[in-house]
Amino acid sequence: MIFLSILPLYVGLNHSSSYLFSSLGIVLINLLTVSVLIYTTYWAFNNRRESWIPWLFILLGQLIYATAEMAYLILAIYPNMPLLYITDDLFMINYPFFIAGFFMFIKRPFKLKTKNLIDIIILMLAAFFLIWFLLIEPSLQSHSLSASIERILYLFMDILILFSILTLLINRSQKISELTIVLFFGTVVSQIVGDVLFSYNVVDPNSVYTWVSCVLYMITSSFTFLAGISFIKNVNFDSKPIQSLNKFLETSNWVSYIPFITVLVTYSILLLLKTPSQVLIMCVGILVALVVIRELISLDELKKTQKDLEKSKELIEESEAQLRFISSNMMDLVTESNNEFEYKFVSNSSQPFLGYTAQDMLGNDFFDYIHPDDVDKVKETVERAIENRSSARVECRYKKADGENVWVETIKKPIFNENEFKGFICSSRDISPQKENERIINDSLHEKEVLLREIHHRVKNNLQIISSLLNLQSHYIEDEETLDVLMESKNRIKTMAIVHEELYRSPNLTNINFKEYLERLLSNLFYSYGINGEIIEPKFDLEESNISIDTAIPCGLIINELVTNSLKYAFPKGRKGKIEVSLKSNGGAYILKIADNGTGLPEGIEPENAETLGLQLVNSLVRQIEGSMELIRNNGTEFKISFSEMEYEKRV
Repeated sequence: MIFLSILPLYVGLNHSSSYLFSSLGIVLINLLTVSVLIYTTYWAFNNRRESWIPWLFILLGQLIYATAEMAYLILAIYPNMPLLYITDDLFMINYPFFIAGFFMFIKRPFKLKTKNLIDIIILMLAAFFLIWFLLIEPSLQSHSLSASIERILYLFMDILILFSILTLLINRSQKISELTIVLFFGTVVSQIVGDVLFSYNVVDPNSVYTWVSCVLYMITSSFTFLAGISFIKNVNFDSKPIQSLNKFLETSNWVSYIPFITVLVTYSILLLLKTPSQVLIMCVGILVALVVIRELISLDELKKTQKDLEKSKELIEESEAQLRFISSNMMDLVTESNNEFEYKFVSNSSQPFLGYTAQDMLGNDFFDYIHPDDVDKVKETVERAIENRSSARVECRYKKADGENVWVETIKKPIFNENEFKGFICSSRDISPQKENERIINDSLHEKEVLLREIHHRVKNNLQIISSLLNLQSHYIEDEETLDVLMESKNRIKTMAIVHEELYRSPNLTNINFKEYLERLLSNLFYSYGINGEIIEPKFDLEESNISIDTAIPCGLIINELVTNSLKYAFPKGRKGKIEVSLKSNGGAYILKIADNGTGLPEGIEPENAETLGLQLVNSLVRQIEGSMELIRNNGTEFKISFSEMEYEKRV
């Protein structure tokens, strides 16, 4: 496009091929723009369905515009072809499509302030004034009114398209970005200026006007091309200079100066004319009247704004007074600190809370008021809250003005501005009464724990005394059967005594280490029966577990009975063998196995209907822990017991 724009300067603007090169450049850039708009419409249909119809209208307008330029190119090659009137009609038809497309981008519901409407009318009248001065009036002086109708129609369409793009600038919707609108505005401005120069060439023929107008027509399509690209790529003003410019334009209210500048320019042109026409004088008069009306409306809006400002100020003062009243009478301490942890705001409740006034605390580091022993804990909480960007709760001691300490529960909420940490908002509550109650409860619990340990210790001692008495009694009994009964009773008592001893030593008074308990129990059984480990080999596979007393005692008694039976009957006459005891957990349940490779349980004896006290006791205890028992007679005897830990039931 740049090459075809400069080429006429090289060959000479008056050369016959100069206009041909310019027309070719216009056609090429139009065809490229049409192809981009086809893709833009297709992309909008698939990705932003609400925008595809406006783009379709703009595509149709650009397609008609490109067709008209191709007709002009044909006329440049074949001047005698009767295409001139058709071409002018095509140029006139493309305007409604562009205007309709721009209006479809406008935000719904459509709202246009009176002052903005007057600004648009002033700009349109100024454009009308300039076009009339440069084009229409000279044309009327040298041609009849009928011959100038076409130029007046172009003027009318240019004013309409200018109105549509200015309205879109003021009422932009989310369908389109600011950059795309600005590019469309460049399309409209370059088109209007090009039309003025091209038409003025009829009044004052000059090849320079023709060449500049053709360059402007190329720029017109280039702006439309870039608008389509910016929409597809979702490009907007994002560089820092552009953002700074936008911020300046938003804060400086620069739009309000445009009507004055417009009137000044038009009035200056009017002064340059020796004999200005009545139309020009009337146009300038209308512009001045519109500017006066605009300022009257602005003055009225300013008064309304001042009233609203005063009303808002009263509401703010009432809200601040209400906030001061609430903060003065609230029990909690509310504070705000900056990113250096210095107080920016302290509620008036600080004086009854800590003994300091709010003014005393402002500007100080909030760590200065925390007890030295709690500073590290608070710092960890603060760091965690900043890292997680979430509120954090901490209990610590605050130093009061009188030197005393007060227990405080504080909720700390970090404040961020995008990714920048700005400080904390904290709400603190006195929890000294709760802490005192907690201390009393802990002391009471400690006393009860000591008492429970003492009870377990005494129960263990009493059971050991009973076991010792049975042991002493056995010295005076010679009957073997009676001695066996005393030995079994002593082992059962020892089994329960070991549980109470484990509870006495355990940090938790409800659970015991079941592995340690079983190891002590089995060692005691082997010792009490005087078993030689080289003859009967003990093999223990016990998993670490903690079990409550409600489950431990029945399990211990079951193991005591089954292991005792194996020790007494499985290996007669010094027969060698081994006894295996294993405990495994399986998904919340436990599998207990007691096995030996001895003579085996006689076929006629079944655990469910056994007559011996030991097996009856085992059956009863298995039911007590809600378990199941399986007997396996394979190379000895194996008992497999499955059970779950019993839930603690409150005793009445």
